[in-house]
Amino acid sequence: MTPSEVLKAAIQRRSRATWWAYMPAAAVLIFFAVMGWGEEGASAAAIFILLLLVCVVQWMRPTLLVWGLLVCLFSAYAAAVIATPHNGTFSDYLFFSLCGAVPAVVLLFGRPKGQMSSVTCLRQTGNPVISPISPQAWICLNRRDPK
Repeated sequence: MTPSEVLKAAIQRRSRATWWAYMPAAAVLIFFAVMGWGEEGASAAAIFILLLLVCVVQWMRPTLLVWGLLVCLFSAYAAAVIATPHNGTFSDYLFFSLCGAVPAVVLLFGRPKGQMSSVTCLRQTGNPVISPISPQAWICLNRRDPK
């Protein structure tokens, strides 16, 4: 698979069936944007507003690339909070851990689905499609055009 095929698969429009998976992420981003705005003003809220706009774009045009970015960001945030339990009270620790973990897990379960299942791809091309993200629903990039 060439790099251009990988990029094409990463930015190709996916099914909107899992639009609900971005709701927890958007709720957390709104919370952090409001909290940042109250603490430091627009400069602190800007990154969360930008990520909220990314979520909105993902609702309208889901892609694997943006989904992966959001999963990585929320997973990294959850891991960073979980790794430092000594900052704040236990309730703060639990709340902010969940602010990262819940959206990451929901996003993992609501990953954007491709247009063709791997079984269909295997039937059409003879090449099995193996993906750690979605073995059941992955766009077949190894299609062989009939000659």
